Amino acid sequence: MAQSEQDVRNAIARVKNSPANASADDWKVVNDFARQAGALGNLAREAIKGR
Repeated sequence: MAQSEQDVRNAIARVKNSPANASADDWKVVNDFARQAGALGNLAREAIKGR
């Protein structure tokens, strides 16, 4: 599992640049962060809009 922001960025880059060669751990990190960003992003947008 990713230990730092740089680890996450590296995993994202590996998945983006070579999806077929990215490791299962890289995919897990990317998918986990995409899920978090999706949910947190929606909450942040709602807060900005004042809902």
